[in-house]
Amino acid sequence: MAEPIAEPAAEIDAPPTVIRLSEHPTKTVRSRRRPGQGHGPDNQAATGKRRNKIAEAWISYPLSMIESSAMRALSLSAIRVMHRLEAEHMHHGGAENGRLVVTHDQFREWGIGPNQVSPAIHELVALGFVEITRRGVAGNAQYRQSATYRLTYVNNKSRAQPTQEWRKIKTIEEAEQLAQAARQIKDARAMGAGKRGQQSLKNRQTG
Repeated sequence: MAEPIAEPAAEIDAPPTVIRLSEHPTKTVRSRRRPGQGHGPDNQAATGKRRNKIAEAWISYPLSMIESSAMRALSLSAIRVMHRLEAEHMHHGGAENGRLVVTHDQFREWGIGPNQVSPAIHELVALGFVEITRRGVAGNAQYRQSATYRLTYVNNKSRAQPTQEWRKIKTIEEAEQLAQAARQIKDARAMGAGKRGQQSLKNRQTG
């Protein structure tokens, strides 16, 4: 009687993956790693940290917003005001959209000219990027109230979807007309301060 043929020891002791590969010696083994999943410094195995961990707050723009007529019509001052509101939004962890408070002094500290703050805000409202949820009130400290803002292209605290009013503007001509008209809106607080200053000057001249 013939003795049974013993299987090679290498295949008996080898793990299943090795046996499968030995059955197809010419088959190309493809890595299942996705791009960015190497063993570099961002890899979880190398650093002990999750790959998708975000180190700081951020805001993303859809391509349609970047290419929109409304965005293309924004002035530099309006873009700076928008970025200052975005910074405030991120400093609060995205939980205060609709209640964002940035004073005129803070806008000026951001590099926006004192005569450009209000026109830039009006421009952002007209083009659908910002909503003023509460009007500011000037006056003595007891009665003074800061305006509050909402960015229309990010979620609010309740996670409601962005309203994206900027999408309503279809052409660059329409956007430029809205922006120009908005920049010409006189700020009521500035007008009141100007009138009080003129009256004070008249009083000194006649006094």
